[in-house]
Amino acid sequence: RAHHAPLKAQPRAPLLSFCKPNAGHHCGYSASGGDRISTYQPCNLHWICRLSLLKRRTPSAEGANQGIDRSSSCGVRQSRGMGQMRVFLSDLRGASLAFLLGHLARVAGWPVPRWLLAASLAVCMAGLVCSVAFFVHTTRTVFNRRVSLRPKVIMTFWNHLLITRPLEMLWRFLTAPLRVTPDFQILGEVRTGTTSLASHLRNIGCIGPFSPWIVPLAEDKESFYFVGHYWGIVHPSLYRMCFPLKLTMWIYELWYGERPPVFDGCASHLNAPWAAPLMRRASPDAALLVLLRPPAEQHASWWRLEMASHSWARSMGMDEDFLLQDYPPRSFRDAIAMSRSQHVQDLYKEGELVAAEVLFGHRISE
Repeated sequence: RAHHAPLKAQPRAPLLSFCKPNAGHHCGYSASGGDRISTYQPCNLHWICRLSLLKRRTPSAEGANQGIDRSSSCGVRQSRGMGQMRVFLSDLRGASLAFLLGHLARVAGWPVPRWLLAASLAVCMAGLVCSVAFFVHTTRTVFNRRVSLRPKVIMTFWNHLLITRPLEMLWRFLTAPLRVTPDFQILGEVRTGTTSLASHLRNIGCIGPFSPWIVPLAEDKESFYFVGHYWGIVHPSLYRMCFPLKLTMWIYELWYGERPPVFDGCASHLNAPWAAPLMRRASPDAALLVLLRPPAEQHASWWRLEMASHSWARSMGMDEDFLLQDYPPRSFRDAIAMSRSQHVQDLYKEGELVAAEVLFGHRISE
């Protein structure tokens, strides 16, 4: 697609292509001319050599990956027990519990300051408003459904709340100017091994992005920023919210002697028609990595993931009231036909014009 040209034109942003091998084979195809290369061997080895050297200097991401089981069908699986308890007590859920305990302590006669309870209540209310807005937005834009007004929507909202971090999103947006930009980006494609590569990068000391979703396939791997998960916000100036504070990186460099690389592995960015110019404005010096896979295998894997995502939505209690007609496609063949339809082509062409509206306040003509 022509809209990716500005990204490739950056002289300081090398494009590294990786391949995912065919099933039962050790080699795949690179992005340049179809030359056969070893599994996940980059066309430029400089970055991987630097990353491997950092393994001895930076803390391993093993602790962040304790909830991963590579033997599962999706490649990862969330752990039980303490992992679930940690998630349950985090963010808005933990803040609400802290407010409740503080209130009970004050009723019992403990000297809990009134201003502290008021501040805790304000934080909880801000997080609740943020979470409701995020639930409504993602139900429409991520799950492609209308928000139900039935009584069961309360349980659906609760299930949604358990896998999101509304307070951390607010905090990160407020501190976005104080954060760094990524050193490199894994652009995709979807279902080509981006999750496995991101896991390997974290294990050798790299730092992944913040993700709004507490799910193993996305946590510390995909920001979903330029595909609009954060209430549709995609402006480059706030992209930093997904990455560590500059102070944190300074402490890393002071303690370990070298700053660990930071990356974003959102595989959806490669297909978002408006993303390329926005990403160029946000992080012009970032190296770009693209993973490839034989198209037939990649599409079939995507189809299985898409069907699993609908099952996931149903498990949270979401209705089947979809925004589009004839969606989701009933078969893989229907999905191919839908992707080639004039309606989808028009939407894609319109999406290519959105970046100028975000950057300059008006939409350019075709």
